[in-house]
Amino acid sequence: MLGTRETIIKVFTELLDEKPIKSITVKDIVERCNINRNTFYYHFQDIPSLVRGMLEEKVDQLIANHYYPGQPIECIRPLIQYGIKNKRAVLHVYRYIPREVFLSYLDRLALRLMQEYFSTATEGVSVPGENVDALILFYKCSMVGLLLDWLDKNLEADMPALMERLCVLLQGSGRSALMRCAT
Repeated sequence: MLGTRETIIKVFTELLDEKPIKSITVKDIVERCNINRNTFYYHFQDIPSLVRGMLEEKVDQLIANHYYPGQPIECIRPLIQYGIKNKRAVLHVYRYIPREVFLSYLDRLALRLMQEYFSTATEGVSVPGENVDALILFYKCSMVGLLLDWLDKNLEADMPALMERLCVLLQGSGRSALMRCAT
């Protein structure tokens, strides 16, 4: 059973699939949740704080539930599937919040994935930290760029196929780069 906060986020996500954020009111949310306004305001200051809470929760959930060391595609895949399944909601959020705010959540997710990947990949290998940091930055920026491009194109591209193809093409490239700079 979901708690009140989770129910508010779930209902908000459902409403996002029906209409843009600017058209969603606290009244819409509380009526559908069958709660009073004070209960909503106990959990969230306003709609923008609800959006931030929803994004933070989703990023944390994706990292916690879908990351497998050594296989960042396994975390990216659920993110892409979530985007496809909730296309209208994702696009409404992407178009509503300031780009730098959205980017900070996407960046946090991608950075964590790459840090975890390279942490696993460097086990038993002596590599200068600045080289690992450079590789993390490169792969994080690549991932964020691909996802932003996909969002800018209204999630129309076949991102699952593209990610699978890139994983095959780049397989072992991070590990190879690490081995070249091992001391």
